[in-house]
Amino acid sequence: MALYIYITLISLIIHFVLIVPFINILYKRKLQRADQKTLDAFDNPTPIFDKYHRHKSGTPVGGGILVIGVTSILTLFFVISFNIFEIYTHTNYPSIIFELILILFTFISYGFLGIYDDLNKIFFWDKKNFFGLRMRVKLILEIFLAVIISCGLYFGLDIHFINIPFLGVYDIS
Repeated sequence: MALYIYITLISLIIHFVLIVPFINILYKRKLQRADQKTLDAFDNPTPIFDKYHRHKSGTPVGGGILVIGVTSILTLFFVISFNIFEIYTHTNYPSIIFELILILFTFISYGFLGIYDDLNKIFFWDKKNFFGLRMRVKLILEIFLAVIISCGLYFGLDIHFINIPFLGVYDIS
């Protein structure tokens, strides 16, 4: 247990050390959120949404790149280190390698979806009525990724139950 706490502290310190210089780089590169005027699905203005998101204008966009990159690199570093030094890691599932691949796939795929949305907001915001991915497109992509990940959990890790908060645990096998 102490080893996992040590790894978590190392990761936290590395993120803390890198985040401020990275945010400064984002400001220097002008990777900032633009002022937005959004429209709903029927091309009507959304003044309430715009009012509550007005304060985000000028906020640097793309901090997730650092989090995804550093976390993925540290995960791979510690997995390789555990193999080299033969440190045993416990798992309740058939394959720890597949478990780690599925966790990293989930983390990176949803992270890339967020990065793609952020980059669209930065580089394509001058198009009329365009501000990132549309909600329905984002939802469809998120559902698609969730189905892939769920299949990995069900078939690869033999997890055959669903925990629905306040309703209970259901076996789906």
